Amino acid sequence: MIVKQRHILAAAAVVAAIACATIAAARVDGVILDRAAQVQGFTLEDHSGKPFTADSLKGHWSLILAGFTGAIDEIDRALKGLDAVAVRSKPDARGNYSVSHSAAVAVVDPQGRLAAKINPPFDPPPTAEFLADLFRRRVEPR
Repeated sequence: MIVKQRHILAAAAVVAAIACATIAAARVDGVILDRAAQVQGFTLEDHSGKPFTADSLKGHWSLILAGFTGAIDEIDRALKGLDAVAVRSKPDARGNYSVSHSAAVAVVDPQGRLAAKINPPFDPPPTAEFLADLFRRRVEPR
């Protein structure tokens, strides 16, 4: 009787874990693109002042959040390739301006293609599950 109860409890724990994982994955506001889109060319500077280009994204998975670096035309080109936006306010008398930009994280695959986007909030467990699902879909043969 005790062994049977342990099996039932173990089975219930597995079902609960699967249900929690399914619910957590559903909380991610993200999309996996059916067809990954090549990120168009751009040239910016990395944190050490070295060139950072669309080719820098190749060979590994990358998570990119739009921020502030480089010439405006190059930033605009990079944002377009990542399906992100930035809106600059009109400069004040001193030339200061504010920028509002996308909060979504672009997920770029090892071929340098936009594969997915994730919107905040970025709760670690469901976001990790979303990314693991993406990696499985892109790595495993269909």
